[in-house]
Amino acid sequence: MRGDQVVGLQLPRFDVTVERSQMVEFATSIGEERRQFFDPEVAWAFGHPDILLPPTYLFALEFRRPQPYLAVELLGASLSSVLHAEQSFQYHTPCHAGEKLEFDPRIDDYFEKSQGRLGFLRRRTTVSRNGDRVAVLENLLAIRWDVNT
Repeated sequence: MRGDQVVGLQLPRFDVTVERSQMVEFATSIGEERRQFFDPEVAWAFGHPDILLPPTYLFALEFRRPQPYLAVELLGASLSSVLHAEQSFQYHTPCHAGEKLEFDPRIDDYFEKSQGRLGFLRRRTTVSRNGDRVAVLENLLAIRWDVNT
């Protein structure tokens, strides 16, 4: 499949229930120090229903998606040729422990550079809670076509 044929591809949707213990472990691993990411009482004092989800944790949750490399595989690229290029996120509202989040990923763009030897695949994932958008994640992968293809 060519790169332009994967643009618009709807990837499998999935749900994740956010677990407090895993959030705390993640916050600890990234060196987060603000207590509202660890302590429910501090989060409640700030008006939150439970501890806050660390901002980059949505990307960790997105790794739970089914068929994580479906678009790369459809392009015929080997995983050894794929590199993480960039990521960004836009929050519309905070997320908290215990919430069920819905992930809706799709391939948003594909383009090439270096005379076609380097492809870029952009995935955009809308994250919702009870049907209301909470965030949009973007991830850009670089594919080296001159390696193992």
